[in-house]
Amino acid sequence: MKKLILILLTISFIFCGCDVGKKETESSNYSLVLYKIEDEKGNYSYLFGTIHIGKEDIVPFREQIEQAYQESDVVAVEADLTEVTNEDYSTNYPLKSYDLSEEQKTEFEEIASEYGYTYAMLEHYSLSTIESAFIMVAASYADLSYQYGLDNIVLEKAKKDNKTIYEVEGLEKQMEFLETFDQYSFEHNQVEFIRRVDLTRAYRELYTAMLNADQEMLQRYANDYKEEPFYQSLVYQRNLTMYDSFVKFIEGDSICFFAVGAGHLFGDDGILALLETNGYQITKI
Repeated sequence: MKKLILILLTISFIFCGCDVGKKETESSNYSLVLYKIEDEKGNYSYLFGTIHIGKEDIVPFREQIEQAYQESDVVAVEADLTEVTNEDYSTNYPLKSYDLSEEQKTEFEEIASEYGYTYAMLEHYSLSTIESAFIMVAASYADLSYQYGLDNIVLEKAKKDNKTIYEVEGLEKQMEFLETFDQYSFEHNQVEFIRRVDLTRAYRELYTAMLNADQEMLQRYANDYKEEPFYQSLVYQRNLTMYDSFVKFIEGDSICFFAVGAGHLFGDDGILALLETNGYQITKI
């Protein structure tokens, strides 16, 4: 159950949406995850793996990524979360509605304190919102922030460049995914969180894998989700939706820079596996 917090890596968290405000300097030269996907007719688009946290020095992108972005007519992202309001935090499953034992409350208070919170501060929020808050704190200990998440950077860049932006899922759909998580947790009375030091370590390792485009580690992360109760709804079904959307761009008239969570690209059921199965040419850039 605790691995579910890593599954939430595939959701564009609701705490992002800040202007990165990065001055143009020499390219970062980080590898990052980029593929050119081509069909049998020679039509192609670009598939870019993102992560929802990062550091300022991740931009500007290396030359090959920047060229792929500039060549693209459309930039696709999971959702534009820059217009999130307080109403989007509302939930039918706040923490206070759970039937927690004294032992569970004590454990929650102990873990929450590691992130600088108390039960009273969080009782009106859903577990997904609480986890997002915990992730923000844990990431900060690794000098990572949502502000420099790759999805946020790409979205802000596309807006400034007046690119056509396509939302693969959109805010409403992403909130539905989180509501599914919260409903399941409530119905099973499961309130479990990862210790701050362990979560910080996990994010540091994952971010390093992203910077280096470490396909083996990213593949392992993706496949680790398969036994989790939310794999079908939060990962697999969304992989299929993203695959269908991406293929339409490949076969259409526009070149697309398709930027979605790297957790959807890799694994036995990931977008790359689906593309390979269906005969598309995959070139790592």
